[in-house]
Amino acid sequence: MTESGIGRHWRNASLALTALAAGALACPPAATAGQQTGAFQDWRTFVDNGQGGKVCWASSEPVDESPKRMQHGSVFFQVSTWASGAALEQPSLIVGYELRAELGPRATVTGGKGVIMYASGAEAYVRDRSEETALIAALRKGATLRVDTISDAGERAVYEFSLKGVFDALNRSRADCGVAQTPKPTPPPRRKRRR
Repeated sequence: MTESGIGRHWRNASLALTALAAGALACPPAATAGQQTGAFQDWRTFVDNGQGGKVCWASSEPVDESPKRMQHGSVFFQVSTWASGAALEQPSLIVGYELRAELGPRATVTGGKGVIMYASGAEAYVRDRSEETALIAALRKGATLRVDTISDAGERAVYEFSLKGVFDALNRSRADCGVAQTPKPTPPPRRKRRR
């Protein structure tokens, strides 16, 4: 993909989340797209000061999508925070087609337990706050996120997202909205070998 193609996809993500944020706060869609505030390997961070208040998010495109013959459209996995406190690190999936409502996407961090999301049009969210928290913790520690979807037309799709840079992107997003950052875990001290 060309540099201009990458920029176009990130702008599309900004527009999609701006509309999502405005809708989630029961306000009319914001007039401006978000501003990119950072780039962290495979993740980008954005801020929007729309009519619904300040929204900050981290976003990534899939590194792999299948089947190749399917028209996927623009696909993003995002984690959003509202400065107002309306939501803190809310994960969501945005795709370029209608999702089957009764069979929501499954998000699984490599080696972990999958979380079923609920679908609403071309977007999907995690229902339960405790599952959101568990998914975000897994994202911070994981290497790859896999999301399995079924379109409204019955076509199955699989997306793989790299989690390189997600820890720093989530912290930047929190900082952009004035929320305390999560400290990086420190590895346990190494034990000395007995001789």
